[in-house]
Amino acid sequence: RRTLTSLVFPGSVTNIGLAAFGGCPNLKQVEFKGTNLALPSNLFIECFSLEKVVFRGPVISIGEWAFSGCPRLKEIHFTGPPPLLKGREIFKDADNFTIYYSCESDKWPDVFGGRPTRRSR
Repeated sequence: RRTLTSLVFPGSVTNIGLAAFGGCPNLKQVEFKGTNLALPSNLFIECFSLEKVVFRGPVISIGEWAFSGCPRLKEIHFTGPPPLLKGREIFKDADNFTIYYSCESDKWPDVFGGRPTRRSR
């Protein structure tokens, strides 16, 4: 866990376990190519170096504290409509990032989960 800095998951990954990356202190970037992902609780909890997460396919839902304790997070990229938020503290202690969404989706609000959103270019 301590040596992970970046990860890319192929489209065949459709299931992610609870707290799968929790406590990976050097993880900076993650990309998921799978579709219809349900992000579990505590997915990236206390990934202190995490800066960027990219979802190439739609995300169905995001569990409580999924991005909690990620103070260096700068951007999360989504494809498709906004996912269901399953909690109030999904982005706790991750205060300075922007959510980007694909140009194909027009259903995103200006603020999502307390974070600003912007259309990707």
